[in-house]
Amino acid sequence: MRRSKINLGPKTKKKRGIPLKFIVIPVAILLAITFIAAYTWNALKNWDYFKTQDVVCKGVEGIDLSYLKGKNILAINLKKESAYIQGFHPDYQAVKLARVFPNRIFVYFVKRQPAALIKLYKYFILDKNGFLYNAPDDIRSLELPLVTGLENKISSPSAGRRYNIKETALTLNILREFEKFRAFKNYRIKKIDVRQAADASLVLVFPAEAADYSKGAKDGVAAEGLEIKLGGGNIRQKFAILAGILARGKLDLLNIKYIDLRFDKPVVKYGNAK
Repeated sequence: MRRSKINLGPKTKKKRGIPLKFIVIPVAILLAITFIAAYTWNALKNWDYFKTQDVVCKGVEGIDLSYLKGKNILAINLKKESAYIQGFHPDYQAVKLARVFPNRIFVYFVKRQPAALIKLYKYFILDKNGFLYNAPDDIRSLELPLVTGLENKISSPSAGRRYNIKETALTLNILREFEKFRAFKNYRIKKIDVRQAADASLVLVFPAEAADYSKGAKDGVAAEGLEIKLGGGNIRQKFAILAGILARGKLDLLNIKYIDLRFDKPVVKYGNAK
């Protein structure tokens, strides 16, 4: 009796692993390169050739950063030093450091863009990003809108901090939208009151040529400005309505008590109206 052969199929080839030398050699090379790079970097950081001899400041005067002198420019942590310097000078939006080989550090002070003057326990300037910074002693030299009504909204104010509250956001929105209208090119916002956001108002100073002096208004009324009651919403739309009102020609602006834009239809209230 013949035994039948059992067909087990094609023989499978035994898989070969990656030779150890193809792993060890690249790893050894990588470690050698890393070691050489680290050794070279440390040597350069201790080389007198790269020790800082000059610190040049741009965009500011009278700031002494001589403490950086003598340090190797490669060993200076630019980001850390930038934050450290700005902590002492919050009136600047940013402080940027750059290495100039072989031995010089450039420090750039970026000025903040002022938007308004805020009256708190003392005067601060509000920049266009919502940060407060110190106002100069002579605030009369600033031609910035004065913002009132924030005395109880911002507690413990300090320079260099951003106060993200609805009143400051509304103030910045009013200023941004105002600048977009060509009709207000010769007008200037003198004051913004945000004590109650829903009843926000501003005082608008208008040019002499926009007023009709034939009405016999008292001297000095133009300098005091025109009150505009805005409210807290649809600022762009309200400014568009105001631009239309002012574009009608020479109005009796000197005798207008206020213009109210808080409702569907604008209200022009004259001082002699009952």
